[in-house]
Amino acid sequence: MVVDHSIPGPDGGWGWMVAVAAGTTDVLTTSTIFSMSPFYIELRSYFGTTAAMTSLVVSLLQVGYLFAFIGTFCTDRIGARKTVMIFGTIAAIGTFMGQFASNIYHLHATLGFITGLGFAGCLAPSHVTNARYFPHRYPLANGIAMCIPGLGLFIFPPLFQACINKYGWRGTLMIVAGILANLCVCGAILRPLKRRPNVKEVNGKGPAYSPAKTDECLEKEAETHAAHKHGIAYVKEYLVLFRNGPFVVYLMSVLLIQIAYTGIMLHLQPRASQAGIGTLQQTSFLVSITGVVGMFGRVGASLVVHFKFLSSLTVYIFSVILLGITCFVLHFGQMYLAYAILSGIVGLTAGMTFAIWNVCCRDLVSRTQLSHSFSILYLSIGFGGVLGPLIAGKIYDTSHDYDITFFAFGVMCITSGVILIPPLIWKRLKNSCCNKKSSPEPVML
Repeated sequence: MVVDHSIPGPDGGWGWMVAVAAGTTDVLTTSTIFSMSPFYIELRSYFGTTAAMTSLVVSLLQVGYLFAFIGTFCTDRIGARKTVMIFGTIAAIGTFMGQFASNIYHLHATLGFITGLGFAGCLAPSHVTNARYFPHRYPLANGIAMCIPGLGLFIFPPLFQACINKYGWRGTLMIVAGILANLCVCGAILRPLKRRPNVKEVNGKGPAYSPAKTDECLEKEAETHAAHKHGIAYVKEYLVLFRNGPFVVYLMSVLLIQIAYTGIMLHLQPRASQAGIGTLQQTSFLVSITGVVGMFGRVGASLVVHFKFLSSLTVYIFSVILLGITCFVLHFGQMYLAYAILSGIVGLTAGMTFAIWNVCCRDLVSRTQLSHSFSILYLSIGFGGVLGPLIAGKIYDTSHDYDITFFAFGVMCITSGVILIPPLIWKRLKNSCCNKKSSPEPVML
């Protein structure tokens, strides 16, 4: 069993800066990934490749989620601050190298894999640190962190499109590399929490307390502990989470919704262009609309959960089912205004979903399992992120109709919500039994 020796977070103070840093990390990682549609259109035209082959660049960027356990592993040994700064540098270098690509395969390796690997060390550490700083007000802190990426989705697509129009995709990648270098600043803000004082006996006269230590002060101790810790024991700490039924079903739901969302965001602008709704610069603002409206969804969902109007799982189920319905209705968006409204609904429902991803995960596991559960959650997100663009590209290459991809992803969204209804009912029944036995008030799910 893992014992958490850290002092509970302050529920405020520097924690608000940590929340902003976690949100900015998401801006520089996830918002960049979901703003790649201008590059998708340009690279497909420049290299003359298929939709599936071009989509693989975006799929490989999702390596950041797929290998999130690397970030957790490094955080346990050198701390979140150093981990994010090191991997943020890797992400910037990978993007910078992408400008020298002579074929699509070079972009797979640089902009795709290396940049994605850099994202791997930034995502989990920032959110785990944010969760530890807020033992009681985490839904609110997470809402603040999760609403910030909406700014990235609002700014990046038209910015990337404008830069591509003026500097080409190579020059734009150099600019993006400079933007990603700011991940190092986000990492520097992740001040480690102090550990509990060590208790020692002094001359048999009772306990004496040594000063509390920070995570950085305990780096050498952590390295020594890791050296003696058997690898099988470390794996068991992850495997024990798969005995938690509701958590496993939740991972399956997250996998489906991530497959759907990455495909939706990749094809939202190309579908509008194919339908003749507007120019490339005009249609790039459709992705911006999803970002700015998504901010309201993120804040609204976080406040609803924070003040316990509805449970986090209930909000999640509602939002993903509504997102699925919107995918079916997008077929009827043949004018710019109608398509913009539907894009806003996509952003609203997606924002509601993402705002409580970490909250649902935190509510389904114990505090000592936070780090491992977030790694597994991001692993599920990573698989979905890798598969989503590939599936979307393959469907389009086969059908040459973007509407078919939206229909398929709509089914996935609805399915991801429906499979969580039994765990929600089971959890409520369990909480009801706990209340009858006069146990402490359970965490609302």
